[in-house]
Amino acid sequence: MAKAYSQEYMAYRMDCSQNAYSKIELGHTKITLIQLFKIVDVLELNLHELIAGEVLAN
Repeated sequence: MAKAYSQEYMAYRMDCSQNAYSKIELGHTKITLIQLFKIVDVLELNLHELIAGEVLAN
């Protein structure tokens, strides 16, 4: 199930600014592995499922 968190909440949980998270979300900045792991943790997802697109398809 997809989570509907605000950019402000995601940024808070990832310890970055809302502007920095927005740039990640929009693809304006490259994501680091650490940031990817934080996103997966916040969204309570399995990294493999996220990369494979299985979460988005369901």
